Amino acid sequence: GRTTESTPGIGIVAAHDTRDLWSNPSRGWESSFTLTRFGGLLGGAGDFTKTVVDLRRYQPLADKHTLAFFSFSTFQTGTVGIDIPIYRDLHLGGTNSVRGWSDLNAREGKNQFINTVEYRYDLVKPKPFRVFGASMYGGLKLAVFGDIGTVWNDGDQFSKNFIGGVGVGLRVMIPFIQMVRFD
Repeated sequence: GRTTESTPGIGIVAAHDTRDLWSNPSRGWESSFTLTRFGGLLGGAGDFTKTVVDLRRYQPLADKHTLAFFSFSTFQTGTVGIDIPIYRDLHLGGTNSVRGWSDLNAREGKNQFINTVEYRYDLVKPKPFRVFGASMYGGLKLAVFGDIGTVWNDGDQFSKNFIGGVGVGLRVMIPFIQMVRFD
């Protein structure tokens, strides 16, 4: 038979957002702090606390030019495979962490620290338009980026596990989807 595991949790989130646009920011800050307790009195397959800090800055440089900075950290208490279910460990590499590493398992651990610098240029500045009376928008951006990150279980692994990647990409602004990346 098929077995399923769950990891119930309860937590709090604090967020702050001064971005000029939600879907296509070019100015402002977006930040959040999340603290979640999994397992314990809630039961389930784990017994750990997870803290997530997400900081994003969008800095306009000139018309059509934006510099974006992202820093994302996750910290978990306990030991993977004992307190933290194995499916809750973190993997570094791939399109949603350190781009340029096709191996999604380039690094593994219970904690992570990922940073990105991305320059964006509006090839086709996002513009509103109407289809059958519905307001939509579309646009196209060129991006040049650099990512660096690490995952670790023990403090001595922090500096040993850093990987980095650089590249170029396109950002297509699509109605109802927001942004599609091609890196």
